[in-house]
Amino acid sequence: MGDAAVVSQVRELYPPSSALHPTIEKDRRLFFDAMAKIRGAMILGENQNLYVEPIAWAFEWAQKYYSYADTVSN
Repeated sequence: MGDAAVVSQVRELYPPSSALHPTIEKDRRLFFDAMAKIRGAMILGENQNLYVEPIAWAFEWAQKYYSYADTVSN
């Protein structure tokens, strides 16, 4: 236990959150920008629905449109 080489490998594989924070924030910004585009299309689209989360709405729409059974897995 406490082998310096193992500790070094673990630290390399699992960097501290301070090292990951910039990447997480960049990814968060990309996600929010994509969501803004989706919401913009929903405002302009036929259904004009911003009151439901877009991914859940799309899934529920496809489930109804294609007559997918409502199962435990979905």
